[in-house]
Parts: sequence; C-alpha cells; structure tokens
Amino acid sequence: MEIGNNFNILLKQILSFFSAFNNRVLILATTAQIFSMIVKVIINIIKNKKLSLKVMTSYGGMPSSHTVFVASFLFGIALDPEYGWTSPFFAIGIVVAAIVLIDAIKFRGTVDRINDCLKEIVSKNPEYSYIKLPKYIAHTVPEIIVGVIFAFLYTFIFYLFFYNFFTN
Repeated sequence: MEIGNNFNILLKQILSFFSAFNNRVLILATTAQIFSMIVKVIINIIKNKKLSLKVMTSYGGMPSSHTVFVASFLFGIALDPEYGWTSPFFAIGIVVAAIVLIDAIKFRGTVDRINDCLKEIVSKNPEYSYIKLPKYIAHTVPEIIVGVIFAFLYTFIFYLFFYNFFTN
C-alpha cells in the first residue's frame, strides 16, 4: 500500500502546479515585467519616433525588465503580510536579485566590450560581413535604478488594488 499512497501524494503535488497561476507574488512579478516591457516600447517610440516591438525582447534599455522582474518579486515577498522582510523567501529573493543585477551590469558589460572588439574585426574583414552583432546587451546603472523604482511602485499599486484577488 506504500506505493499507492506515494502515488496519491505525487499526483496531488503535480496537480497543485495549477494553483501557481493564482500565486500573488508570481503574478505580480510576471505582470510587472510585461508592463515594463510595454513601457520600454513607449519610451522607444518617444525617443526614436517610431514603433519597434523588438525593443520588448531586446537586451538593455530603460527600464531593465530583468530588474523589474526580480525586484517586484523581492518587494512582493517583503510587502506581503504572509511573508515579510524577515522571511527566508525574502533572503532567497535577495540572493537571486543580486545575481541578476550583477549579471545585468558587470557580466553583460564585459560581453559588450568583447562585442566591440568583434565588430572591429568584422568591419575589417568583408568575408565576415554576414555576421550581425547586437548593439549593446548590458544595462546602465540608471536603467537598473529605474527598474528597481518601477518595481517598487508597481508592487505598491498592485498590492493596493489587487492583493485580495490572489492567494499564495
């Protein structure tokens, strides 16, 4: 009977996956990122006077969607009365956010410098002209700061109006 009991436990756990779509913090982080990507398109329209939906999925840009995602996740845990600033989930969020933000600035900045060297090589060698290299993929510090501010404001507004619609 042990196998039958274990099967029921596993089945229940697998089916509980669908309750994740009602998870307040997950919905908060996901909608914050989507909204920040829309804002990125609007900023690009104002800046370049043309619509480009590619901006939504491109690296870099204002605000940093990666930052908005992890920061709204972090603020969502911190401001949620069920978890709060002292929760182990908040500690995990800090670690994940630190990794993502350091990656967005430092690691991708290094990749940008390598990319600049490759562009120079490609421009001097016509046989490599088919290679298309991205402009920039790193975020600037202001893009990260605006992403954190955006995430905090979005989280505050989300919890103000939608907190009771979702469970955790």
